[in-house]
Amino acid sequence: ATHNLRHEEKKSGIRSVITKTETRGPYSRPFTVYFIHTKTAFSVKGVCKRFSDFKELDIKIKKNFKNFNSPFPPDKVFNSMQPEFVNERRKQLQRYLDDALSVPDIAGFSELHTFLNIPEYNELVTE
Repeated sequence: ATHNLRHEEKKSGIRSVITKTETRGPYSRPFTVYFIHTKTAFSVKGVCKRFSDFKELDIKIKKNFKNFNSPFPPDKVFNSMQPEFVNERRKQLQRYLDDALSVPDIAGFSELHTFLNIPEYNELVTE
């Protein structure tokens, strides 16, 4: 039984963590970027993404995987630069990524690999 549990914990060989956020852009139109640190058996990569990038990914995932219904954080127009809001959204996006990576088919989805800056992942796994 312990062996199965360990295998379950492993799920996919991809672990992505949103390590930090940063405000960028002009003073009049600031935006938040999320630093995602992705670790696989083959590499460690970092990438910066905006909320809109996550949203595009969500559309692609939900189009291809109809049963995936992890809640995606709502859009917010006002106070979206408040530290509490940014931190809460980071947690929600992390939960979303964790949920996506826990589904083997989604963890193997090339669009997700491109998003995480590990486009070569599927080729390396099948070698």
